[in-house]
Amino acid sequence: MDVLNTIIKRAYFMFLQAILMVFLRSLIFVWALKKKGPVFVVMVKPLGMVAAVILGLTFLGDVLHVGNVIGGTIIALGFYSVMWGKAKEEICVEDIGMDSGSATTTVPLLQRQSHNP
Repeated sequence: MDVLNTIIKRAYFMFLQAILMVFLRSLIFVWALKKKGPVFVVMVKPLGMVAAVILGLTFLGDVLHVGNVIGGTIIALGFYSVMWGKAKEEICVEDIGMDSGSATTTVPLLQRQSHNP
């Protein structure tokens, strides 16, 4: 019975740790979403892949294949190239906004007045 109680206590502790980590991850995602927008939330995805691979190698004894490394690298480069492009786009939009002296207003397509026949 002593072994069973130890197993139950450890399982309960691991369950609480999992809930805490999911809460902290969600909190960080919401903060990043409010701070920079939805594109920047995905910035941590490649870091999560790297952490999962390291933990799998360390604790689970997984085997690392060359194809896995190449595929993970391509995915990470894709994510970070999108991030780089988004940052460049924001810089260009800020520069254009500062250069134009006239204030132009545009109406979104769905909010335009339709002509009644």
